[in-house]
Amino acid sequence: DHEGHEDHEDHGENIDMHFWLSSENVKSFATALSKKLILSFPKHQNKIQSNLNALILEITVLDDAFKEKVQSKDQPAFMVFHDGFHYLSDQYQLNEVAAIVSDPSQSTGIKTLLELKALIIDSSVKCIFVEPGFNQGLVDTLIESVLEESNNKVKVLTWDVLGNNSQNYPELLGGIYDEYALCD
Repeated sequence: DHEGHEDHEDHGENIDMHFWLSSENVKSFATALSKKLILSFPKHQNKIQSNLNALILEITVLDDAFKEKVQSKDQPAFMVFHDGFHYLSDQYQLNEVAAIVSDPSQSTGIKTLLELKALIIDSSVKCIFVEPGFNQGLVDTLIESVLEESNNKVKVLTWDVLGNNSQNYPELLGGIYDEYALCD
């Protein structure tokens, strides 16, 4: 029952579950997991700690290189297909303007598409990041309608955030960083 709770925070409906898109979150998670593994497998403490150290070092090197890239130039305005990239955008202070859909399983109405079109034009959005298997037709329609009204050519780039083409987390992260570098 929500009567009388209009100003009350939601109950998790809008939680971004993509915690792994923040490398800081992953380092914290890996550290906590390693501690639990060492408790369960004390004979393997050195190997677990060594693996953790190697992972954190690899992520830190990727992070430092990406931070240097994004801090050395103005950040392009971009959109994402669905609302799940806050951790990444917040960590690096990227210029994420909006998400096309808040929930990929729901359809997007014409009013929302017109608002997104105006936002793309007004914010000079350079790229829309999608994931493999997204609704290509919706993004194509949006980009075509932008081109009819402006000279703003919007790139469609892919962020494989589930790691379908990656062997490990640093490779997944590096792929995201490399794809972002194409947005200009």
